Amino acid sequence: MPADSPNKHITSPRKNAVGNRTTRVVYNYSSQHLDEASTEALAKGFNFAVVPGRIPVENIISNVESALNRIDDKETPESIRQDIAHVLKNAKPPTRNIPHKEYQALKNLRENEDIIILPADKGNATVVLNTIDYESKMMKLLEDPAYKKIVRYPTTYLEKTTKIAINNSPIDDEIKRHLIPREKSSKCPKLYGLPKVHKEGAPLRPIVSSVGSPVHQLAKHVAHVLQPHAEKVDSYVRNADHLIDILKTQTVSPDDILVSFDVTSLFTQVPTGEALEIIKKKYKPEEHIITLAEHCIKNTYFIYNDQRYRQIEGAPMGLPLSPVVANLVMEEIETEAIATSHLKPKLWLSLMSPN
Repeated sequence: MPADSPNKHITSPRKNAVGNRTTRVVYNYSSQHLDEASTEALAKGFNFAVVPGRIPVENIISNVESALNRIDDKETPESIRQDIAHVLKNAKPPTRNIPHKEYQALKNLRENEDIIILPADKGNATVVLNTIDYESKMMKLLEDPAYKKIVRYPTTYLEKTTKIAINNSPIDDEIKRHLIPREKSSKCPKLYGLPKVHKEGAPLRPIVSSVGSPVHQLAKHVAHVLQPHAEKVDSYVRNADHLIDILKTQTVSPDDILVSFDVTSLFTQVPTGEALEIIKKKYKPEEHIITLAEHCIKNTYFIYNDQRYRQIEGAPMGLPLSPVVANLVMEEIETEAIATSHLKPKLWLSLMSPN
């Protein structure tokens, strides 16, 4: 069966915390058969945590020590070490929360290098792909001219330039300390893809995981400053409940037509220079906010399969700042399009990209 066609859409009804029945879906796009135990285990979803068979003492101690190294005084870390040692000495493994056959099935799936298991881009679903198909789709995405191969990691350089940019801004000193990346502690962003099971062939949506990168905290701060502008837009829809409330105020005529528009590859298509200029002129944020926003967006890089890339066009999905920039520039485009159209919509709503 072709890899781009799922051989099964498996639904598995389960109970949520209040006892209601819910449906979790497993999309098997791989060439391998999933037995009942594997399906049941995968249908629990990515938020389900399997309790460990043993207390991971080494990992706990390692993570605690990593955190304690950031504390300046000497007494506090030693006190915490003693408390942790006491807790670990008396700790017992929790009761297993998954049947043994499902636990074994998950272990087998994890060790199977021929498949990759991912959450769907949208919806409460788990997706199984052939690894070779996933890799092929990812490499196809990277053929986009928005991405350019680079030789060296710019992490250390960005730590320094980000620190300079923040220190040169009028941001409060206390906030600055939170935003400035710690020297030689940043992580290189990583690229991964999420299957769009709602589209033919289940193409992948590229996500750049920027958590821990030199600009991540700064991007969150700038996004927080700009987000209120997006929420003040007349067409703004916060979520499904908000949409329902809006629709309750409308009277629908028999000749009304519901039309939906979608933007293909919105984030990589955003003209970032033009977008920031629109935000600057229309919403008039403080000058340093635009400067810092440009610094975050123009310094996007990531690694995939040991190859380094820089994103030279658009805004990366995965950077906290990208959704609000995309939303604000789309609002400007929509407003101009409606103003110059001979046919005016009775109601125009925009479901903004998630933060």
